[in-house]
Amino acid sequence: MAGALASLACVCTLAACASSAPAPHELERAGGTVYSQAQVMVLVAEAAMRGDAPRPALGVMLDDAAQTLDDERQKIAGLTESDPRTPALLRVAGRLQDAMPPLMAATESGDRGRLSRLHAELEPAATRLERLGLS
Repeated sequence: MAGALASLACVCTLAACASSAPAPHELERAGGTVYSQAQVMVLVAEAAMRGDAPRPALGVMLDDAAQTLDDERQKIAGLTESDPRTPALLRVAGRLQDAMPPLMAATESGDRGRLSRLHAELEPAATRLERLGLS
């Protein structure tokens, strides 16, 4: 359990750093933040599947990630810079937002089968952001 909590704490710290680190372009900064939230979601799913982390703490992490994703998606939609990666970033952020309610429910209920399926859906989102150079 301590290892899972340490991993989650590390991801939260990285997420906070990603959102405050200077980036040459707003899209890259936003992409880094979305990537961090994707990683939080993946790690929460893993911790919930193992059952070695307190569910309320995982729920709080997901609440924070959901709010951050919502904020970032709005920022991305309002960007004036023209970057061909913008539509792809918006799609990935939207997929992550769509996955949030079922992830929250599965985390709360401890439904390992559902968590496993969601985990399998979330990892490609992070990979997509890496391929776009937005991680």
